[in-house]
Amino acid sequence: MNQQQQQSRRPVTFSLAKTLRLLTRPLSKRSTFRPKELVAAMNNRRISSHDQQDAQELFQLITSALDVECHQNTKKSAVSLGLKDILHLDGEKPNRRPLFFSLFSSKNDDSRLENPFTGLLANRLSCMQCGYTEAIRHFSFNNVQLVLPDTYATTLDECLREFTAMEYLSDATCRKCALIDTVSDMAVQVEALQEQARQATLDKAERRRILTEMVNLDKQRRELEHRLNAGQIHEEDDKLRSVSRMSCKQAMFAKLPKVLCLHLSRSTFHPSGAILKNGCRISFPEILDLQAYCTNGTLNTQPDLPISKDDSGNNDNGNSKYRLMGVIVHYGSHDFGHFIAYKRRLVTDMCNCSKCKSTWSMRGDDSTWYRISDEQVDLCTVDEALHSNPYMLLYEQIEPIDQPACITPSPLSSLQHPSLCTSSSPNIITFSNLPSGRRRNSSMDEHEPLISTSHLPPISSSPTAAAAAASSSHNLPFYGSCLTRRDERWNEAVVADRRQSAPVIRV
Repeated sequence: MNQQQQQSRRPVTFSLAKTLRLLTRPLSKRSTFRPKELVAAMNNRRISSHDQQDAQELFQLITSALDVECHQNTKKSAVSLGLKDILHLDGEKPNRRPLFFSLFSSKNDDSRLENPFTGLLANRLSCMQCGYTEAIRHFSFNNVQLVLPDTYATTLDECLREFTAMEYLSDATCRKCALIDTVSDMAVQVEALQEQARQATLDKAERRRILTEMVNLDKQRRELEHRLNAGQIHEEDDKLRSVSRMSCKQAMFAKLPKVLCLHLSRSTFHPSGAILKNGCRISFPEILDLQAYCTNGTLNTQPDLPISKDDSGNNDNGNSKYRLMGVIVHYGSHDFGHFIAYKRRLVTDMCNCSKCKSTWSMRGDDSTWYRISDEQVDLCTVDEALHSNPYMLLYEQIEPIDQPACITPSPLSSLQHPSLCTSSSPNIITFSNLPSGRRRNSSMDEHEPLISTSHLPPISSSPTAAAAAASSSHNLPFYGSCLTRRDERWNEAVVADRRQSAPVIRV
């Protein structure tokens, strides 16, 4: 399948990749461009370009479109698979190539692409009276909405603790309690029919009708009792009495995304009924650890215990640690205002593109930040970003410490899915992550290489040098350049591909 056919099947994905690619070009002078293709692709999805969306709504629209295109492409690829294709499987694990190389390579199996913002939440609803838990369900997410309290200040950890805390509900329906009450009601009805059948005034036809109804009702009661004793509670072929019980609800992170998007909801209701902006100031760290809010290898179904215990002290692999990459701030009231963004500058080890070949050894500092307000881009520090009052936060997952330091996979890599299995204990469910496996690179001969923002002029302490650096990087997005991170091994593979050797790199 050529590139034009792929682009027609995934217009939002390709136009977004092109937009990010143009935004991450190092330039020697100021330049602007309009993302016409991205706007046109979104218009084709019946989204009005004349309506204004806030940052979270626009993020939701774009990520939803990416998910739909990825799902449709996966279904089309799966239809063509047959039993004979098993003979051609090479046992390789899905590769972890960056999105740009995956999109613009004709040799790529793009059905393996997944959204880097997508993760899984484990949800549990348990009855506090009978202890019944229907199942620990997993739902996908691409951003997490955190509700701010009606206080002057709070912290991000407090919001995450509130998000994953055990919540008690008084109006939840328990199916096991409903089954127990239905069996009890049927037993009472059977006894009442027995008393009616003993009355001497009834004729034979009426007594026969009552006895027939009693036998049928007692048969249904025995079947429900058998299901209750056998644990076959969740079946939809019967009409049970609706019973509300005190229940406990909890949600925890089951699978963390490569890029974590946190939306801080700032809508609050005034007693008069008006919707106002919550100006609560929130403090957030540069390095975020989510281990305390994640499930581990043990999932508990007991209603008075959390889904998983806090294993933050045993976090050796660092998979739950994130580094702050972008901050979106809103100025104004609830109904109108202005958005600005703070973005971290990213660096790479090498760049093989034609424009950066002579300056690839210029290493920048990834502690440099930019403040972007429309076309105005200024240098800033991480302290300025940390002291802002955010509306959205973007964190990138830090790779495990046991991997080589030179390997820096892209955040748009393929995500691994957990494999679930059931433990011998009825209240315990265990799971384990799939191994990362080997990765395979492919050639990109016919496409121009990507350009990383790491090769902008080096940052200097002098005002003149700082102004020159800001003018050459004014068109960087708040997050887009983080999609161009490369490691030395990948670039060596690209150089080898251009020499037609096409080796297989195993990491």
